[in-house]
Amino acid sequence: MDTNVSVQVTEQGTPMLTGTPAVRERNYGIDLLRMVSMLFVTVLHVLGQGGVLGASAKLEDPLNNHVAWFLEIAAYCCVNCYALISGYVGVKSKFKYSNIVMLWLQVFFYTGIITLLFSHFYPEMVGEQQIWNMIFPAAKNQYWYFTAYFAMFFFIPFYNYAVNHMPQKQMRVMIIAAVILFSFLPSVFRTELFGAKISNTFYISSGYNMMWLSVLYVIGAYVSKYNSFSSIPKPACFLTYFVAVIATHLFKFCTDNGSVAVNYTSPTILIAGFALLIGFSRLKFPRSVRAVIKFMSPAAFGVYLVHVHPLIWEKFMKLRYYEFGSFDTWYMVVAVLVAALVIYLFCSCIDLVRHYLFKLLHLRQGLEWLEKKLCRDLWQER
Repeated sequence: MDTNVSVQVTEQGTPMLTGTPAVRERNYGIDLLRMVSMLFVTVLHVLGQGGVLGASAKLEDPLNNHVAWFLEIAAYCCVNCYALISGYVGVKSKFKYSNIVMLWLQVFFYTGIITLLFSHFYPEMVGEQQIWNMIFPAAKNQYWYFTAYFAMFFFIPFYNYAVNHMPQKQMRVMIIAAVILFSFLPSVFRTELFGAKISNTFYISSGYNMMWLSVLYVIGAYVSKYNSFSSIPKPACFLTYFVAVIATHLFKFCTDNGSVAVNYTSPTILIAGFALLIGFSRLKFPRSVRAVIKFMSPAAFGVYLVHVHPLIWEKFMKLRYYEFGSFDTWYMVVAVLVAALVIYLFCSCIDLVRHYLFKLLHLRQGLEWLEKKLCRDLWQER
C-alpha cells in the first residue's frame, strides 16, 4: 500500500469484515493475519517512502539492496491478504450499510484531525486542496485502498449471492478465469501508463483498484464457504509462502523484466497471500494470546490511516529512514523491522483511543438502528 492503503468495518472498527455474523466462532488466526498484514504495510513504507530501498541501491556492494528487496517482497502480499480476509469473513456476514458509514467516519476522524493539526503547526502544507481531501476522502482518493474498497462495498451483496448460490464447479471456473485475466495475463503483457510499464492489461493497474479487490474478495469467500485446501498441512502453507517470496525475488533480480513480479497482481504475490490466508485461518491459540489479539486487532486499519495520511506521509515518512540503507546488513534488517513495529504500535495506541471513543458514543448502535428503520430487511434472503 503506497501513499494511500485496506475495507469494511467490524464491530471493533476493523476494515475487513462485511457485517456482523449471526453465529460464528471467532477465528483468531484471521485476526492475527490482519495484524501481521498491517505490520507488513509499515515494513513496505519504511523501505519505500522511508528511503531504505533507494539508499541501498546506491551502494557498491549490492547485498543490502538484495536483502532490502527480499524484505519488500516478503511483505508485499499485505494488501492481497486484507482483501482475501474481507471475502473470507464477509461471505458469512450480514451485509450492512452502517459498516461503510462507520468506516467513513473512521477515515474522516483522521483526515479531519490530522489536517487541522497540520493547519496549526505546518500551515504552509495545508491549502484548499487538502481541505477538500479532508471532507471527501473517498472521492478525492485520500487513501487508495479506502477509495477502491468504498466502490467495491456496494457490490458485496452480489458477490456473496454468487458464492452462496452458484454451483461450486461454476464458481471455481469463474475464479480460475479471473486469476488468468487479472493476474497471469497482466504479469505477462505489460502496458505503458504515463511512460512507465505496469501491469495494466484489462485496466487492472497493478491491483490499485476495486476490480482486483473484488477478485480477491471472491477468492476469500470461496475458500471460506467450501473450507478449501483444509487438508494441506499448516507447515506446507507457510513453506509455500516462503517459496513464492523466494521465487519472486529470484525473478526480479535474474530477469530483464523482474519488476513485473513485484506488484499486487503478480501470480507469486497472489500465491504468497493465499498461502498465508490458509495457514493463519487454521492457527489455534491459548486464551491469553486470544485476549491480546482480540484487544489489538481492531486498531489494525487505524495504523494505515494514521501513518499514510498524505500530510504525515510527506512530512514524517519521506526519506525518514534513508540512513538504514547503508547500515551493516543485519543492522539494516533489525532497524527496518523495529521502525515498522514502532510505527505499528504507536498508531495502534492512537486508534484504540479512537475505537473506545466511538464505542462510548454508541455510533455503531445508532447507525444500525437508523439502517434498520430505513432499509428494514432489504438484504434478507427470501
